[in-house]
Amino acid sequence: MNNVEKKGTNSGVITISGAFHDLTHLISQDMPVYPGDPQPEFEASATIEKEEVNVTRIVIGSHTGTHVDAKRHLFADGQGLIKNH
Repeated sequence: MNNVEKKGTNSGVITISGAFHDLTHLISQDMPVYPGDPQPEFEASATIEKEEVNVTRIVIGSHTGTHVDAKRHLFADGQGLIKNH
């Protein structure tokens, strides 16, 4: 597969290749986080016994595990988790 280069709107060149590197981290309440960032929190918001379904509320910082908003961390006008933020 040939590499494809695209000029990004944020600056620099983005190279897309056929290689894929899985950087997935398991998220847990006791996982290491960047100093000052919040520890992940998990809370049952619905249970099978009461609502007939299990739903978990998850609270994490954007640095938890692999960055989920890396463009926002690198570029002032980069897309974040919240549109136009």
